[in-house]
Amino acid sequence: FHDLYWRIVRDGVDFAGTKALFNAGFYIENPALNDIKDSKVKRNWSIEYAEAEWQWYLSGDRNIAKLGELYGKVPAIWKRMADDEGNVNSNYGWQWYRNDQLRKVINNLSQNHESRQAAISIYDGKEINEYTNDTPCTYAVQFTILHGKLGIYYHFAHNLHLYNDKLPENETRNFHK
Repeated sequence: FHDLYWRIVRDGVDFAGTKALFNAGFYIENPALNDIKDSKVKRNWSIEYAEAEWQWYLSGDRNIAKLGELYGKVPAIWKRMADDEGNVNSNYGWQWYRNDQLRKVINNLSQNHESRQAAISIYDGKEINEYTNDTPCTYAVQFTILHGKLGIYYHFAHNLHLYNDKLPENETRNFHK
């Protein structure tokens, strides 16, 4: 995370109110060793919130009321992204369960470890009119089993963004150069 963060600060381009890298990716072999809470980059990150958001995704419920139930409140970003009914169409959990995609991935890989068809569609042009306040950052998620390990590959619409207010104070002044 730390190296990637500074690469965005150093090499990212201004794009839609963010600083972004395009045609970039990263690989985390052991997520437990890449815990962002231990990063030297100052972030307002909470393990309690991360767990609540994860549980929200796992519930498959796209309504922010569910996140509020799990976390005790609804963060402002989700309020901005929700439609008039409180639904966030870009909620990953809702997308995973939509059309039974997650079960199909699990069944597919259980039957064929070399399958190239274990993928979940998150966003495509057929749904563009349904996104009033939010658009998923992820187009699709592909799953593989290689050398006995599960690989998960995210295909993003916008890669590796930083919002201006998340840059360190000494880097913010260089953001618009």
